[in-house]
Amino acid sequence: MAGIGFVLRKLYNQDNLSGLVKACCHSVVASTGPWLFTVLALATIGMIGKNLVPQDVLMDFRSVLIYNFSFSLIISGPIFMIATRYLADCIHRRDVSTATGMLA
Repeated sequence: MAGIGFVLRKLYNQDNLSGLVKACCHSVVASTGPWLFTVLALATIGMIGKNLVPQDVLMDFRSVLIYNFSFSLIISGPIFMIATRYLADCIHRRDVSTATGMLA
């Protein structure tokens, strides 16, 4: 994700509507990339797996993956929100000496 802000700023600063649309689409894909990859992977596994394994096994596998993804988002979400807020505050104060422990 490094450098994504530079690309978005360059697209956004174009003086036409297509630059704004490109910037919005680029930011949507960048922010939802892992989720989109998960959905596409589940769809591909479903398409390929329906001929190889019974339907109930495929549904169990899909359920385990969906619950695993959901619970990992619920558990890690608050931790990452606090950590990114703390890191943003450190950067705003221009004191990143305490932020190195968060990045390890």
